[in-house]
Amino acid sequence: MSDPLTIVVDKEPIQFTGDGKVVVLDAIGALCGPEDKTELWTRLLDKRPELRGLCEHHRFSRNGSALVTDGEGWDKIQSALFDLVLELE
Repeated sequence: MSDPLTIVVDKEPIQFTGDGKVVVLDAIGALCGPEDKTELWTRLLDKRPELRGLCEHHRFSRNGSALVTDGEGWDKIQSALFDLVLELE
């Protein structure tokens, strides 16, 4: 398995698995702000629980794992996220 990769977008780190899957909360935090990422993900799953099926847990270290998704999954999550943010405004 390849080593994970972290990129920084507007001072927000986004982790990727060695095979290119993105950490969902990191990507949400980069788009919407780190202080809102967990709340937004929870609200999104309340409205669209099927999105959880696009994700899987990935262990990055002995102590930590994160929910990740591939590019197709992220496209669907991002689209639903934008719809949710527009509803909240």
